[in-house]
Formats: sequence, C-alpha cells, structure tokens
Amino acid sequence: MRGNFGTFLRRALAVTALMASTIAWASSEVSASTSHATTAQSTCDIVLNPSVRIESKIPCVVEIRLAGDARLNLRTGFRWSVPTSTSSVVKVTSISRNSVGVLSAVLRAAKVGRATIRATGTEVCKPNVMCPDLAILWTLQVVVAKTI
Repeated sequence: MRGNFGTFLRRALAVTALMASTIAWASSEVSASTSHATTAQSTCDIVLNPSVRIESKIPCVVEIRLAGDARLNLRTGFRWSVPTSTSSVVKVTSISRNSVGVLSAVLRAAKVGRATIRATGTEVCKPNVMCPDLAILWTLQVVVAKTI
C-alpha cells in the first residue's frame, strides 16, 4: 500500500477532472441548444458559413461544399497538436496559434468524398498547481459534396 497513494491521488484527480469537464460540456450543450444562436461558432469547433452545414453534433459531422473553406477553432484550455486529415479530400491549411495556445486552421474541401480530421490536446495547467494528466482526442468527420 505504501507508495501507492500518489498513484491513487492522480487517478482520483483525473476522474474528478474528467467528470467536471463532462458536466460542463453537457450543461453548455443544453444551454446552447435552448438559447438563441448569437455566435457563428458551432459545438463542433467549426465557424459556420454558407459553405458549411452541421449534419450531426454527436459525433461531429459537417458537410462542406466542394472548394469551400471552414475555419476550425479548437477550444481553449488545451495545448493542441496540428490537426491532420486522413484523406486528400480535405486539406488542413493556415494553421495558427494565439497567445493562449488555441489552435485555429482552415479546412479546404479539395475533392468530393469523406475525411476525418484529428488533433490531440493536453490540458494547460497553471504553474505550481497540481493538475491531472488530462488529454483529449478531437475528431471531426467531414463530408465534401458538390452542393449543400
């Protein structure tokens, strides 16, 4: 039992942080769906425009018109990897980070078809504060069509 307390504490903190983030996410989903839309940001971290349509929020599936662009703004609080596409159907371009480490990119619909965009994020912790090793795998399914 000796020496296991640190492991136990880390696991307990990780579970607590995961539960808290799930509850926060669920409550934001409810408030977003019950209030009037005031921003162009969707729950799938995509900025909506005439070339983009949300097909499903869970899992996140968006449709982009061929040769159209969609801006991706990943949520704050995480240090994100560069998003990658599983197919040449969607090109990830114009990757940028701001001062708090939020990643944004442009998704360019190059061909008709399907692609999955993936990025990983690790939680950004304040200096000298105990923080769980929390990571997230962000995915977005993209369908490129001639018209939407």
